[in-house]
Amino acid sequence: MLRRSSLSGLQLAVALFWVLAPAPLHARPAPQESLSGHLIPVPSWQTAARLHSGLTSERGTLIFDANGIEFRAKRFAGRWPYAEVKSFDLGARRLVLTDYESWSHHRHGERHFRFDLATPVPPPVAAGLTQAVGKPVRNRDPDSAAQSLFAIAARHGARFGGSNGILRFREEGIDYITPTKSDSRSWRWADIQTLACLDPYHLRVGGYRETFEFDLKRALGAEEFDRLWDKLYAGELKGLRVGEGAHHNTDADVN
Repeated sequence: MLRRSSLSGLQLAVALFWVLAPAPLHARPAPQESLSGHLIPVPSWQTAARLHSGLTSERGTLIFDANGIEFRAKRFAGRWPYAEVKSFDLGARRLVLTDYESWSHHRHGERHFRFDLATPVPPPVAAGLTQAVGKPVRNRDPDSAAQSLFAIAARHGARFGGSNGILRFREEGIDYITPTKSDSRSWRWADIQTLACLDPYHLRVGGYRETFEFDLKRALGAEEFDRLWDKLYAGELKGLRVGEGAHHNTDADVN
């Protein structure tokens, strides 16, 4: 396992717990707003769309703006301020929105609104929408042109099939770029609950909405892992940080 040799025994035990612990009891609490505090403005954008909700289907216009999400149609009109959006699942041509309202007594469970989009959502718009909602979401529309700190070719295994692509580690989070569009992801650091590197060739990204496990096609170096560690855990482990002149072990231990 990748580790920091400069931590004391107690500190190392606590620190490794944060990296490895899969249980949510001691994991990062779900965020309610951007960790950085620097919001990405949501560009005004709209597209023709078809709403599917329960047994109804309606053509109309889906609109994103600075204040929320709106759908306008002949028989249905809805507007969701970002604070009223519980979560969403966004692909290039599909948005599934979950709000805080309940269905009427004839139906049970959370309200989900599925929109099939005539025009793909541009990745910068998807990023702004994700930031505006703030809460954990699933964004399947990463920006392949966004600048990254470093990248590693990887495979995401699945029960049926899987995909090959590139993991791109950015200041804002982690992107997985793959031709298999259903597997593409963009995680903000705020979307990630745990990050585990069981050995230099395997990485687990535990998000609040789902967990992805990757086979890395080259080793993840200790210094690279430290950078990810700092991005994700800096706030929670502030009291465990070593001094600026501390030495970091650059060897990767394999269990």
